Amino acid sequence: MMAPEFHKRSYEERYKDMGDEAESEFEKRERGWERFGFDRPDGFELYQIPLTFRATPDYIQVSNSGFPRLVEVMGMGYDEKWKVKFNKIRALQWWDTSELDVWFWIWSRSRQTYADLSYKELMKIINTEDVPVGNFDNDKLFFSIDSKFLHWAGG
Repeated sequence: MMAPEFHKRSYEERYKDMGDEAESEFEKRERGWERFGFDRPDGFELYQIPLTFRATPDYIQVSNSGFPRLVEVMGMGYDEKWKVKFNKIRALQWWDTSELDVWFWIWSRSRQTYADLSYKELMKIINTEDVPVGNFDNDKLFFSIDSKFLHWAGG
């Protein structure tokens, strides 16, 4: 029996390995990064802190050319839809208005490669394309962005 699609699993099931594969791939493929955001802290539950800080980008990265950025790493399942929660987008807006731009690094299991785009590019896709809205079992709304809108490495 096949496991249900990731976004259809309970939050507790998703939380167990949320982001692990994508973050592992980011760390293998990228250079000049340091961990920045929370990675399932032991001392408290994330719901206990404000959303803006819960959504602290995963990494801070400086490229070889000296370009610094904040990086939020996410995964995309076999359905080739990148699901981004509304509340995450709202929280990351605060970070994007800081002195560093927020970038998304999206790992595709089926393609075995990644795409990256800036927060501003994400906003352009949401505002100019027909992007469906869905909701997880915990009633968290998300945009379901088709992989065709992303810039894939090597292609």
